[in-house]
Amino acid sequence: MQNDKYWQETLAGIRVSIDQIDAEIIRLLGERGKLVHKVGELKPHVGAVRVPERERQVVERAAHLAAENGLDAEFGRDLYHFLLNYFATREEQQVLERTTKLETSAN
Repeated sequence: MQNDKYWQETLAGIRVSIDQIDAEIIRLLGERGKLVHKVGELKPHVGAVRVPERERQVVERAAHLAAENGLDAEFGRDLYHFLLNYFATREEQQVLERTTKLETSAN
């Protein structure tokens, strides 16, 4: 019985730590989103939303970092392909909205 209580308390503590890490991951993704938004504000002046060479660099860096941190490199690639697609879609919407506003105000 005493051993069972120890394991329950240990598991509860680990879950609290996992929840804290999850909150930090989401906070950092929110920060990344804010920076992507800033990039989106510049994109009409500097080119296309998606830059394949930059995306390739980001994905490969994520694979390398994943492997360095005990994760599968392919997981890092998959995760960053997902994130890049998510943020690019948001950035494309941002550019489209701004372009639509500019066209509407010009007419």
